[in-house]
Amino acid sequence: MAAALKLLGVGYLGDQAAQQFGRGDSAAVSTAAGWLGVANVLEVHKAPLAAGDGLVLGNDYAGARTRFEEALSVSTPLDECKIRVNLALSSELLGDARRKDEDPAAAGRLFAEARAVVDTAPDGCFAAEQQTGTGQNQDGEGERLQETAERLRAKAAEAGHGKPQTPGQPDGNSPAPAMVP
Repeated sequence: MAAALKLLGVGYLGDQAAQQFGRGDSAAVSTAAGWLGVANVLEVHKAPLAAGDGLVLGNDYAGARTRFEEALSVSTPLDECKIRVNLALSSELLGDARRKDEDPAAAGRLFAEARAVVDTAPDGCFAAEQQTGTGQNQDGEGERLQETAERLRAKAAEAGHGKPQTPGQPDGNSPAPAMVP
């Protein structure tokens, strides 16, 4: 009975974290993430993922990146792609901040790290959900990862790292898409 209640509570807390993320309520997401850490023994990656989402809402991209790295290290294949999207985007946003601070070397390193997150994503992240049936790309994570890779290519070239920009690539100033709650 206690196990069943715990499982029901985890579902509720996960839903609360996602709903509050959609509302932009950093404190509520963080609270739900804290309770997920206590209650969720089966999907331990969910708590640091939700905590990272809460930190993103508070514009703490460095803290979010750390939590997304933690989530990725213990994730299941089902949520790995979602975590990779958020990890790559938080690193990209940190790189944007370094670029704005006129530190192209640090920006280039962060863009390269974000690109490595995308480049090491499993094939299931990019395959159509109907083809794999794994759930890895159920929210369009593959498209978001590909868009991120294109932006990062341009930004790395602009920062002096990577291949030169080719026609049709974004200029590196396009806004980052939203995180995946």
